[in-house]
Amino acid sequence: MREGLISIITPAYQIKTFFKETFDCVIAQTYKDWQWIICEDASLDGSYEFISDLIKGHDNIILLKNEVNSGSAKSRNRALRRAEGQYIAFIDADDLWKESFLEEQLQFLKDTNSRLVYSSYYRLAEKSNTIFHVKRKNTYKSLLYTCDISPSTVLYNTEQYGVFYFRENLVKREDYAYWLSMLKKFPYCYGNRKALASVRIIKTSKTYDKKKLWKYQYHIYRNVEKLSRFASFWYTLSWSIHGVFKYLFVK
Repeated sequence: MREGLISIITPAYQIKTFFKETFDCVIAQTYKDWQWIICEDASLDGSYEFISDLIKGHDNIILLKNEVNSGSAKSRNRALRRAEGQYIAFIDADDLWKESFLEEQLQFLKDTNSRLVYSSYYRLAEKSNTIFHVKRKNTYKSLLYTCDISPSTVLYNTEQYGVFYFRENLVKREDYAYWLSMLKKFPYCYGNRKALASVRIIKTSKTYDKKKLWKYQYHIYRNVEKLSRFASFWYTLSWSIHGVFKYLFVK
């Protein structure tokens, strides 16, 4: 672990459409002590070659390549194993950060004396760009009801508990299970009410259609968190209702 260094983790699959914008926003960060570890997940569109050309001359960017398509959890974990930073940040290959994202989130983490912070963000959809305001504070209990943490807004400190890894046996909702596992260790995490990132909302993505995700969400509660059937149903219902309102004005 290198003190002060932020390791940025990105899984990349079929990313040629938007990745140049993501690349530009990371390079432009006002906080300069970072490394970026990208794991390219056996894309079929030439993504690996595209990224390779883009990162030439940037010694603090590491590009890994999966020989077979392995999914985001395995790709993130492979990148995490190469992380050297005191802090971990995530950015998906089509999302964006404000230039001050790393600087502001690091300061926010220190100001709140937290191990994990996240931020509000713009929901960048095909016909709309709306802000989603996160809650000021989350605990394990509050996160069971609804999740307002987007991976591309997160920064956490590895100093006390080390690096956390994603569950590779989950088909979907692995990021949600990841936050829950962290909040079993951390008593709380804080949300920066300032929107510091833009998260693309794509209708074909695996997180957009909440109706299709219902069974996977229930699986997290029942089989990963080991809650009762009643509690699992109740929290899944709560998550579904919150999800409807979360995307109500996203078009």
